Amino acid sequence: MSARQTTVRMSVELDVPDRVAFERICRIEDHPQYRTGVLRVQTRSETEFRGELAESVFTARIRRREPDHLLHWQTVTGPTYEEIVTVEPVSTLRSRIIVEATGPGDLMSQLALDVIEFKRAVERDHPHGGHHANELPPASFRHRSNWRDGLLYGRTGAGEPH
Repeated sequence: MSARQTTVRMSVELDVPDRVAFERICRIEDHPQYRTGVLRVQTRSETEFRGELAESVFTARIRRREPDHLLHWQTVTGPTYEEIVTVEPVSTLRSRIIVEATGPGDLMSQLALDVIEFKRAVERDHPHGGHHANELPPASFRHRSNWRDGLLYGRTGAGEPH
């Protein structure tokens, strides 16, 4: 990886409420689904996780988290990387995420595509208008129960409620 540090700031609007966008960005172990080069992420505690890239391994800590608004994390071992994600409501059904990241140039060059892939994944899993609490989502909907209040029904890969 390149030793030169680069800072990138970008934003994208999503067709989901801010709480949904924030919940998804906080699912650190899901990052390999939309982050190019991230092979695996395992949470170690509420504030620490370990990630595996093609070329290296890193440990990171969440430095600050404000529910439905901000997630700030930084590596403590491995490549030097820091990311601040801010989630803003645009309307009751739309939100904007703003990502400011500093890290090696080769990681930063991929960030724009990763943010677009995150948008696609969230909007695919949370169709416009979503579903209401305690309402069974469509069979194709793959959502883990809401971590905040446990009111939403999730689906397993086999399509059975759990």
